[in-house]
Amino acid sequence: MEKKLLSQENITLGAYPGIEMNLWDEKERIFLTGRVFIVNQRLYMLLVGSDKNPQVSNVRKFFDSFELIQ
Repeated sequence: MEKKLLSQENITLGAYPGIEMNLWDEKERIFLTGRVFIVNQRLYMLLVGSDKNPQVSNVRKFFDSFELIQ
């Protein structure tokens, strides 16, 4: 797999720490943006892919729609 990490930053979802990353997959020719959180021994992963640089506003809208409820 020819994936290149374009950026990575620490983020939070409420009180929970996470990571957001942007990748480029050369073989598949696709941009990937993902968020990962570990909450109470569970892994939550959100991933958006696009064959061109995705619209940031649409990616944010998708990520912002995710919330943890108890």
